[in-house]
This record gives sequence, C-alpha cells and structure tokens, in this order.
Amino acid sequence: AYGPGSERSEVEVEEFWRELTECVNRVGISGYVVVLGDLNARVGNEEVENVVGKYGVPGRNESGRRLLEQEMVVGNSIFKKWEENKFTWWRVEGGTVVGRALMGYVLIDKKVAGRLVDVHMMRGEGGGVSDHFLVQSKLKVCSKRNVRRVTERRGCE
Repeated sequence: AYGPGSERSEVEVEEFWRELTECVNRVGISGYVVVLGDLNARVGNEEVENVVGKYGVPGRNESGRRLLEQEMVVGNSIFKKWEENKFTWWRVEGGTVVGRALMGYVLIDKKVAGRLVDVHMMRGEGGGVSDHFLVQSKLKVCSKRNVRRVTERRGCE
C-alpha cells in the first residue's frame, strides 16, 4: 500500500483510509491480513496494547492515528533494533543526514501476530534509486498438509 503524503487533499487522504479499512475488514472475515508499504504515517513509540510495541520511533501524525484505527499490530515496533536501524527513509544532502523517518510498515492481523519473527530495514538494497530502504519481514508459515490418496487417474499420463 502507498499512503498519501501530507501534500495530498483531505479528500484523497479520506479515500485512501476508507479503502484500506474496507479491504482489511473484507479479507479479515475469512483470512489473515498483512499490510506492507509506505503509509506516510508516524505511529510513535508510545505503547498501544496489542498494536504498537515499545521499540518504535517518536512522533505521531494524523496518518499514524488513522493507521492505529486499523487495530493491526505494527510489526516495526515490536522488535528491538539499534536506533539507526529503525528508520526506513533517510534524506541526505551533501553527505549529511538531514531527515529520517519510519514510513515503511509491516502491519499484521492480531490473530497471527505471534507468527511474525522479525522486521528489519535493509540499507542499500534500493539500488540507489530511492531514499527509502527495503523492509524485510520474517513470518512463520504453518501449513496444514492435507494428503489424500488418489486412487483413479484423471486423464493424466
């Protein structure tokens, strides 16, 4: 998902969050939801029970508040990382970092949040074409093997 930035109109912002909420609710009825992307949101480092962990980045904005309304676990905030490894966007001018933020998120349905093993930022994986860093998440996938004996051939050789 790509969330609208602060330069977008309120109509565009409302439309994005409405569509995301509808999508999450629709899928959440019968399955598990994982949302990945640059949501142009800041959720802060203040713990919110079962949503935001204690390892986030300070500061919350309006998009961050809307993101929290999704009531999904913010995977970026539940794993302890070095401070510089929490940020997914860095702005560098003349060799100096002039801005950085956590904008690339991994959100996971509370029902399966325990399967999230790690979320980390991979510096330099953007190939120099972006000021955003790749966010990698590791998720334990439990599969049910439904093995069934096939007793007839179905026209296959």
